[in-house]
Amino acid sequence: MRARAAVLALALVALGALITTGCEPSGVPIVPGAAPQVACQGVPDKVCKEAFDTVVSDGRGAIAQFVVRCSRPPCTLLNGEAEILIVFADGRRESSSYGWASEPAAPQPIPVITPPPLVVEPVCDGVPAPRCIEMATGGLDGDTAGAVGKITVRCSAVCTPTSGHGQNLYEFVDGRPEVTTDWAYGGGGWAPAGELAVVG
Repeated sequence: MRARAAVLALALVALGALITTGCEPSGVPIVPGAAPQVACQGVPDKVCKEAFDTVVSDGRGAIAQFVVRCSRPPCTLLNGEAEILIVFADGRRESSSYGWASEPAAPQPIPVITPPPLVVEPVCDGVPAPRCIEMATGGLDGDTAGAVGKITVRCSAVCTPTSGHGQNLYEFVDGRPEVTTDWAYGGGGWAPAGELAVVG
């Protein structure tokens, strides 16, 4: 069995060398009813099998030899172009081109949550200006944004552009009680450190 496999492998290599140099294969015996001899040259096995299955499904007759050679390297699973040589059991020969292309899966969009715009300029107490605006915006929602009359962003200790924690004080123009929110940041975006608390 091993000797037969070695002979078959040698025959396929010889067949590939002939095709690469532009010559047609010769001297390989055609055995009626035997499985086709398939050679994949520079083409992934999966693509080579798909090409073979496509041709065999056409039902154009018994195939003795089937060679798929990459004509524009590199040929990958995603895309490529190849030449196909088919030798039928009755001695007929056909050649054709074969191409394939697969689109990579599109990444799923990440929803972007846009905070409501600031209706007033916040008062920044010990918080760097860019972070102050970020913290002031982060504590708002659709219900409170339109009624805010004053926002005070106060650092609890030392606040730098990269880390800090503190509180927001929201005062409203419609008479509702003042509200405070805790916040903290450290290398990322706004992260609430506590719940809303009604001051008065």
